[in-house]
Amino acid sequence: PESISKIAASIEDFSDNKRNISRNKLIADICSKLFGFYDEIERGGSSVIKNLMKSYRERSVLIGKSIVVNPLPGLEGDMYNAIVKNIDDNGFLIVETENHKEIVLNSGEVTLRSDKIIC
Repeated sequence: PESISKIAASIEDFSDNKRNISRNKLIADICSKLFGFYDEIERGGSSVIKNLMKSYRERSVLIGKSIVVNPLPGLEGDMYNAIVKNIDDNGFLIVETENHKEIVLNSGEVTLRSDKIIC
């Protein structure tokens, strides 16, 4: 829809073959990768997790970006602006609010503040 066209995308937008994307193959490939990561973690423990998180941070499009944080329904607080400072080894976002308070987010929704999609 036009109302979200500047903030949303489809998997087809990032594919070289825009007409023949099999959703079944895509989910099978994702599951295969996840099971592979799980097996690695089972064999290697915390050092594997640290390496996975390092790789995850390197690929993150959020670190250093301005976001709007929307806490989950039922949690105290209103939406607020912040900058993503980092991602910890648990996968939680570390953000800094406009009044320079550091917060660790383990739930909620964040929206990247941009008028175009960043790839």
